[in-house]
Amino acid sequence: SFTPLQSRHFTFGDHSLVIKCRQPPQEEELPPTLMQADILPTQLTVTDTVGWDVWDGATTAMCDKLVKNPEIIKGKDVLELGAGVGVVGILAGILGARRVIISDYDEGALAIAETNLKLN
Repeated sequence: SFTPLQSRHFTFGDHSLVIKCRQPPQEEELPPTLMQADILPTQLTVTDTVGWDVWDGATTAMCDKLVKNPEIIKGKDVLELGAGVGVVGILAGILGARRVIISDYDEGALAIAETNLKLN
């Protein structure tokens, strides 16, 4: 059975985010709602959906760096490659980036990132 998306709470400096993601990753079928939306194939492995997870080490390190040094992105255009569920890109927008483009090869991860953007 499919492990549903969970809400995880992250705090970076004074900023709190609620992020939907799959945690922990498992090799399973997609839920019927995603299959009906034709976002992804009906069967995927963990490696196919790696962007549905939050990579705590990399994500936390990058977000901490941005919170401590917001001048890196304030007023600038930001392109996040391999964004997955969008944590870093969302925080970049909160911290004052002029424009943020969140990208990933996985349309399912981008759909989750869009949900996370609306939540935050």
